[in-house]
Amino acid sequence: MKPFSGLTEADAAARLRAEGHNELPQTDRRTAFRIAIEVLREPMLALLLVGGIIYLVLGDLKEAIILIGFATMSIVITVVQEMRTERVLEALRDLTSARALVVRVGERRRIAGRRRSPAMHGPAGRRIDLDRGIRAGARRRLG
Repeated sequence: MKPFSGLTEADAAARLRAEGHNELPQTDRRTAFRIAIEVLREPMLALLLVGGIIYLVLGDLKEAIILIGFATMSIVITVVQEMRTERVLEALRDLTSARALVVRVGERRRIAGRRRSPAMHGPAGRRIDLDRGIRAGARRRLG
């Protein structure tokens, strides 16, 4: 039986061009404006704003300012928290990028995820030697 020699660098590069990076798809980052629009669509917040406008129309300026002020404060707090959450999730994605031990031209080599080392990221379809603590990429089929 012939020993497994793995892919050559040229084969790995060709597969990478043809199939893309071995990672989960990412969604676009939400902007503060987009988050604020999403918050404004919440029924409870809309109720507070409508209540504030009704008080304003009826002439009770003090109640209108209180309701609209609290609604605005709620929007600002939510936008800030959502932006922080997006940054934390991005950092977690970077920390958990898959690494694998692959064979290239008979030599075992550890490759990192795309964010850490784009030049070393391999394509789908290559052989990966799994061991304890090793994570396989998103598009792996174990056989």
